Amino acid sequence: MHRWANVTERQNLQPELAVSVIVFGFRKSQPTSPLPYRIVIPLVERIREPFRGRYALPGGPLEPALSLDESAAVTFDNATGLDGYQSGYQRGYQPEQMHTFGGLNRTPEQNEPSPGLRVVTVAYWTLLQLTDLDAAQQVAESDPHLSWWDIDDLPEMAFDHRHIMDQALETLRNIQLDALAQATLPSKFVLADLRELAETIQGTRLDPGNFQRTIKNHPRIKPTGEFLEGTKHRPPRLYTLETTEAPETTEVNHD
Repeated sequence: MHRWANVTERQNLQPELAVSVIVFGFRKSQPTSPLPYRIVIPLVERIREPFRGRYALPGGPLEPALSLDESAAVTFDNATGLDGYQSGYQRGYQPEQMHTFGGLNRTPEQNEPSPGLRVVTVAYWTLLQLTDLDAAQQVAESDPHLSWWDIDDLPEMAFDHRHIMDQALETLRNIQLDALAQATLPSKFVLADLRELAETIQGTRLDPGNFQRTIKNHPRIKPTGEFLEGTKHRPPRLYTLETTEAPETTEVNHD
């Protein structure tokens, strides 16, 4: 790709386009830990220069035959072994586009695939269902260069991927409770599970009574007439998400 050009000429070419995907999972903490879960992400160890031996977010150059969303879904699938969105049907996970990173100095001169060529990365992010983390981690066990890391104990990362991950974490901290429940919990859930996820994301314990009052006024999170079965004590009520109709759109005349 552009092998005919020298380094200086490549620096004046149109940038390459790449896709990176941040996948957040929640791993149950030890009973003595201050928070209920640990937030973990998959990283890929680089086996060539630049930054050989450092870790990068899953991703790579945009394939000509794929859209950005399809490329993100394929990257997600490769990193987790779980089904991402594929053209022709809408099943499985679809990472959400977060931000585009195109700083002039974000990649070194020896950047791949073309030395001296600027790379613009479109970053996506997604959350795993709690029940899917074990399966995703099993995929990493069979790949010597793929591993899951606690966000509070990350290795040295390649390029500007630590900056990308930090921005994704800030995006996660602003997630709405209904979106959090939909992304991580089953269709019917207990409030304690949702509260513990919110506590983990915010990094602090939340008062259960205040949290329940917040949920009482939530437009989408509603109690069902069912209770969790199989508990030793008084069974907690199950909650669910009410569907909302898509807002009407107004056509804008750009003439």
